Amino acid sequence: RTLADSYGMGAEYAKAIPVVQEILAIEGAGSEYRLRLARLYAWSGKPDSALAELRHMGDRGCVAAIALECKIRTAGRRAAAEAPPHGRTGGA
Repeated sequence: RTLADSYGMGAEYAKAIPVVQEILAIEGAGSEYRLRLARLYAWSGKPDSALAELRHMGDRGCVAAIALECKIRTAGRRAAAEAPPHGRTGGA
């Protein structure tokens, strides 16, 4: 657990993800670690994986899980709205 926390605090999300996955494999699908894994995926630019972890939580989701899902979905809509139309380049 401490290793996962250290990696997470150091923004080394790619290293923290397998550690948290191993914790989940050993301790079971506790919502605390499932939420932590979802956050790590979101912070590492993998929103689809983050949302999949949140779906695994199902009814065990908490306010923090709902808030994270809202942030991920809002960021996705914002990115889609800011994307240039197809076939158009950024040059003049």
